Amino acid sequence: EICNGLDDNCDGIVDDPPNTCDNNPPVVNIVVPAQDVIYPSDSVDLTCMVTDDVSIDWTGYSLNGDPIITSGNTTMASISDGFHSVTFYANDSAGNMGRDTVDFANDTLPPDINIISPVDGIMYTTGSLPLTFSTSDQTAVDWTGYYIAKRCSYELSSSGNTTISPLSDGLHELTVYSND
Repeated sequence: EICNGLDDNCDGIVDDPPNTCDNNPPVVNIVVPAQDVIYPSDSVDLTCMVTDDVSIDWTGYSLNGDPIITSGNTTMASISDGFHSVTFYANDSAGNMGRDTVDFANDTLPPDINIISPVDGIMYTTGSLPLTFSTSDQTAVDWTGYYIAKRCSYELSSSGNTTISPLSDGLHELTVYSND
């Protein structure tokens, strides 16, 4: 017998509310940025999925250990190039905290290329030339290649050491390019 929803045993005393203790933190999953991905922009989306047994009170994120910014899904703007760590937090109405952390990088600058040999402006008297160069980038160099005008392009490893041959007599224009 239910008397009125407040006094289920009809003894004239309002019953204690049912035990609704919530000891489970929200489950947080960062969807974007993805773990260990390099983004070619200084603005990176932050998209998360949050679930909880009861209800979410607030959400926020911290980039590189900075203070938490109260926010839902957002775009993190003006991020300096390099490696980053973002933690997304969700707090439920019972005070339980859930979190997820993702490491990612962003890179808006091209790789640096330093041609060591051949030296620009020097006349060589051989049909083959050593090509030696180095590449560097704050994240990683994906591939490197070179092009000799009026000939084909060639892809190289990032070490940058090879021999260009055969070369005909005359002026040659060499371009080394790299992608990160």
